Amino acid sequence: MPRVRPKTLQKYEIVPINDLKVHPRNVNRGELHPLLESIAAHGFYGAVVAQRSSGHVLAGNHRLMALQEKGAVDVPTFWLDVDDEEALKILVVDNRVTRLGADEPSLLAALLSEISLSSDLVGTGYTPADLDELIAGLTPTP
Repeated sequence: MPRVRPKTLQKYEIVPINDLKVHPRNVNRGELHPLLESIAAHGFYGAVVAQRSSGHVLAGNHRLMALQEKGAVDVPTFWLDVDDEEALKILVVDNRVTRLGADEPSLLAALLSEISLSSDLVGTGYTPADLDELIAGLTPTP
């Protein structure tokens, strides 16, 4: 099996937030509240991926919006040196791959139940009502 190597050089930097822009062609519309709650509970971890030539975020647009809302000054960023066509493909695939995945309900219910035994669910993106609904969906009705 051939080794997989990064197609483009990725350089990680801490970037002033004003050097980055939400991609104007990002088709993903998401809810910021769970992300804001996670940042408040756990701090910001990870990075955004941005096209060096434009400053447009290709992966992590909602993370950037959440950081803007929180008043962040800097953003961990991976810069990609790609042309506009490849940038659009990366923008699209990042959202698509996420949507192709799915949670296994029984495993998610077990994980959330475990978390809720020792703590609350704040910062997980789930509420106790979400967990109750998930568990109810696992129970066969007579």
